Amino acid sequence: MAAAFARADFDEAARAITAGYPPPRAQAWTEALRADWSGYEPARLGPKLAKAVRAAAAWRVAEPWPSALAGMRVPTEILAVKGDPAHPYEIAETMAATLPGARLHARVPSLSPAKIAEQWVSVLA
Repeated sequence: MAAAFARADFDEAARAITAGYPPPRAQAWTEALRADWSGYEPARLGPKLAKAVRAAAAWRVAEPWPSALAGMRVPTEILAVKGDPAHPYEIAETMAATLPGARLHARVPSLSPAKIAEQWVSVLA
């Protein structure tokens, strides 16, 4: 994904983002991504997105990962979507299993901002 963004190849980036999705979901995501990116010049936005994707790949919530999570005492609700390439579900599972009292909520994938907000509110209310 980062390499595609670095080349300003947004079609390839969209294919990387939606790899493994069922065709209708991949098409819907691709259309949503294209709409989001349409107001930007690919040659300027692409390298910035590549940098962000590469930086995010190295993020850690705590070090040493994940054992440091066991010492945290905070109310934690983890919302995750299976198949989200930018936020691997396995990371959410590890966090939920390691953080004392954490609860993992598998969200339903949606492109609807109202549906996403509804799911957040139902967990956090």
